[in-house]
Amino acid sequence: MKIYKSSNWPANRISVLVMVFLLAVLATGCATSFRDSRRLNVWPLFNYEKDRGKESVEFDALGPFFTLKSNPKEKEYGFRPFFYVRRNEEARFREVEYLFPFGKYRRRDKERASRFVPLFSSHKDLTEDSSDFGLFPVFWGKDEEGRSYGGLFPIYGRLNSRFGKDQIRFFLWPVYSDSKEEDSWTYNVLWRLFSYTRGKDESGFSVWPLYGHREKEGEYSKYFVLWPIFFSQKTDLDTDIPKKFIAVLPLFAKSSSPGRYSVSFLWPFFNYVDDKRNNYKQWDIPWPIFHYGRGEGLKNFRLFPFYEHKTKPDSKRGFFLWPIYIHRKDIFEDHDDTTFRFLLINKYQKKVWRGGSEDAKCIRVWPLFYYDRKVDGVTRFSFPELIPIEDEGFERNWAPLFRLYEYNKDVEDNMESTFLWGLYKHKRNDSKEFFDVTFLAFYEKEKDMVCFSVLKGLFEYRRVGGAKTVRLFYIPWR
Repeated sequence: MKIYKSSNWPANRISVLVMVFLLAVLATGCATSFRDSRRLNVWPLFNYEKDRGKESVEFDALGPFFTLKSNPKEKEYGFRPFFYVRRNEEARFREVEYLFPFGKYRRRDKERASRFVPLFSSHKDLTEDSSDFGLFPVFWGKDEEGRSYGGLFPIYGRLNSRFGKDQIRFFLWPVYSDSKEEDSWTYNVLWRLFSYTRGKDESGFSVWPLYGHREKEGEYSKYFVLWPIFFSQKTDLDTDIPKKFIAVLPLFAKSSSPGRYSVSFLWPFFNYVDDKRNNYKQWDIPWPIFHYGRGEGLKNFRLFPFYEHKTKPDSKRGFFLWPIYIHRKDIFEDHDDTTFRFLLINKYQKKVWRGGSEDAKCIRVWPLFYYDRKVDGVTRFSFPELIPIEDEGFERNWAPLFRLYEYNKDVEDNMESTFLWGLYKHKRNDSKEFFDVTFLAFYEKEKDMVCFSVLKGLFEYRRVGGAKTVRLFYIPWR
């Protein structure tokens, strides 16, 4: 038997030696020698940083796809956009987001919740010993009183304390279902074609859409004929402001209560409101194009889509050439909140606090950038900003994939900025500061130490106290 040696062996041996040399170079230099920190940046493969003083570790790999952050209190890691995990053992908190926004699991001290929209959901409240579980079409659970329920939709099932009802039952839905609310039961056949309601002081019957009525003594009385054409309702009969409503839609509708009257013709286009309680009158001729209203501290005018201005004692609203420009101002007890929007997505928001606190600002110019500064000084800037949704889940799972530059500053004035998912990195806190352009160039200052390095020691200058060191071609010179 003959054994043939690969003709590429010298080339392979040279490749291995080059790789060993590069790793040795990357592991040297001032990036790893300072007493409180250790770093290794091999962009775009990975970026590693450890702060011994804060007992924290940060690790990013493959750009924005894999991330890990850990400190004594919290730990989070993820592989975007497939999953993201957050843990806080001190608060007994754990959260897993997968294929966000569809899947999510959350565990708190007294709560367990999980979902995968639209197939699966579960929730358990340990304080009240209640739970529910659903894996479509099967569901089961236990309510706050310890009563069990469950079913197989749409064949048969029972629900407790769901959808605003005390109990819901169904059989071959929508063939038959019934529900209980307080002391009243409502029975449905071919929901909602036939329904019948009976209970204490309450009754009702409907053959939809021909006729229906439902009333509760001393509270309300509602009728319809040929829904949605004829309506007659009396509501809030147990209050000081009972209401009456009658309508033949779309021809006519009228609503009245003590001190207030409104009428509509060709609803919803032509409307008139006379509110004597607030000394307010309003006209829509036709809605939503022309709108005019006047009252105590209230001024409304709209000529859609050209112009609108609304004024109340605690707010102002308006637009110009909707949706090109929209503005809003809300006046609160401790601050004013003003927002300007351009084409709905783009916005400028400013919050001005009374008493000398710093203003808060938020600017979004989609898809270019997003800037946000809180009243406590926490600041964030990102470029570009392709996801116009202010949501923590999207921020963790999706937004970093589309950003080239990020800047963050916390309440303690600690700052971090990155470009191209770690090609360039800049960090600053109360004790140290560093700039890092992958393994090409590095600068760090920590207490009495200063270091500047090119290619991890091809050229390096270091000063520790009064001692200075120069390194050239990875050979130190004193």
